[in-house]
Order: sequence, then structure tokens, then C-alpha cells
Amino acid sequence: MPSQQRPQLSFQDFANAVDKMSRAGYKGQYGHHDVPEEDKIKLDALYMQATTGDYDGNNSLKCAEEWKLLAGKTKIEAQREFIHMTNQMITRYGWNPPEGWV
Repeated sequence: MPSQQRPQLSFQDFANAVDKMSRAGYKGQYGHHDVPEEDKIKLDALYMQATTGDYDGNNSLKCAEEWKLLAGKTKIEAQREFIHMTNQMITRYGWNPPEGWV
């Protein structure tokens, strides 16, 4: 039986997820749904792992403790997890699309 391969991850996929998370949480005519702080911290840690790699000792970041827990995770694995979590957050809390989106 052939092994199942994951679809190729592109930089654009990750960039789109980063853009969407910057708009996470819905504030509009249908309510107000904030993304919980602990979810934002987890996403920040995944972003740091995906862009920088393992924790670099910067204790001034809110996500420092969470980032330490990601040690050994590859940048691609962190990007995949970031994209997956972004999709979950958008489903759960909505998002505020940029001007011109219909």
C-alpha cells in the first residue's frame, strides 16, 4: 500500500495564515469574539519556532515558556501546526477580513 504524503507546504500558505491570525477575532454586527490570550501565546510560540527555530533565550517574550516546549520541532512542522491552529481559531472565533473582501 503506498504511503500517504502530506501536500507540499508553500511559504504563501504560512504567510496567509500569519495574515489571517493578525485579524483573528470577530468584532462586528454579529458579535464580539476575542481570541483567548493563551491561544495567542501558543500561536506566537509556533510563529517563533517556524521563523527562528528553537528557543533563543529571549525571556522578554510572552511566549518564551511555550516556545521552549517546542524544542526540536522543525520549522516546517511548526508552520503546519500554525496553519492548522489558525484555521481552528478562525472557525471558533471568526476574523475581520481586510477591506475589499466579499
